[in-house]
Amino acid sequence: MSYNSSDDFLYDYNNQESQLFDYLREELDIKNEENVTDLQENENDYQIFKNNKNIKEEDNCGQKTDSETKKIEAQTNLEKKETIIPKEENLKVEITEEDINKLKNDLTQPLKKKRGRTKTGNNELTHNRFSDDNLRRKCKHIVLQNTMDFINEKIREKYGNIGQGIFIKKLLIINQRQKTNATILFNKIFLYKTLGEILSENISNRYTNNLKEHNKILIQKLKEDKDEATKNYFQKLFNITFVDCLRHFRGDIEINELKGLISFKDLDLDNEKKDKEYWEILNYYIYNYEDITTRKKERKSLFNNNIE
Repeated sequence: MSYNSSDDFLYDYNNQESQLFDYLREELDIKNEENVTDLQENENDYQIFKNNKNIKEEDNCGQKTDSETKKIEAQTNLEKKETIIPKEENLKVEITEEDINKLKNDLTQPLKKKRGRTKTGNNELTHNRFSDDNLRRKCKHIVLQNTMDFINEKIREKYGNIGQGIFIKKLLIINQRQKTNATILFNKIFLYKTLGEILSENISNRYTNNLKEHNKILIQKLKEDKDEATKNYFQKLFNITFVDCLRHFRGDIEINELKGLISFKDLDLDNEKKDKEYWEILNYYIYNYEDITTRKKERKSLFNNNIE
C-alpha cells in the first residue's frame, strides 16, 4: 500500500495497532477469568487437603508426643504458606511491552483449557455455538445484517440509481470488531448505540478499493440530503438505538422508519432450525437479549484503565 504522506502512514499504523491492542486486551481478559477460576478450584482442593490432614492428625493425636505434635504443626503451617492462594484482586498486574510480545506468541498456540458449554457425558469444557458469548454474537449478527440489508433497499427506493465502484450509495459490510466483541461492558453500551454510530464503523478489509470511512461518509450524506423528506427519514432512521431496532425486529414495538424490515419469526434460518435444541436457545437469546446482557456482571480486567 502507498501513502501520500507520513501522516497517512502514521494514521494507518496507529489504527492497526489500536485494533491489535483491543484484540489482545480481550484475550488477556479471557486468560484472567480462567486464572481466577483455576485459583478458586485450587483453593477448594487445598481446603479438602487441609481437612483430610486434620482428620488424620486427630486420629493419631493420642499416639504423638508433645515434641512430635509441635513438628507436625510447624510442617502444616509451612505447607499452608506454600500453598496459599492469592485473592482475585491481587491478580491485577501492570502489562509491559514484554508481556504483550509474549502474548502474541502464545496466541499462535491453541488454548490448553477449553471454555464454554459442557458436553453431555464429558467433563471437558468445550467452547461452541451453545456458548453464551457465541449466542450473543449470533444475535447481534442477525439483527445488524438484516437491518443493513433493509437500509440498502431503502436507499435504492429513494435514489433509484445507486451508482457503483467507490461512489456506490450502499452500506458495505463493516469490520467484525463490534459484532465479535463479547465483553459485558462493551455490549451494555452497545445496546444504546444508534444505528448511525454502529454502521459508521470502518468497512471490512475485503473492500480494497473503497475508503475505510465509506459508510460514515455515506450516512452523513444521507442525513444531509437536499430533499427535506429524504433527509428527515434518514436522520430518524440512523438515530434508532440498537435495542429499539432489536425490539422492532422481534415484534415488541413498531417503529415507522423500520416498517418493511423482515421480522425474526419470518427469517429463513433453516440451518438453525434443523437443530431443535439450538433453535430454542437462539430464540430465547433473541427475545431476552437485553435482559441477559444487563444482568451480567463485568469481568475485572488486567488493565487498570477501562478502554472498551
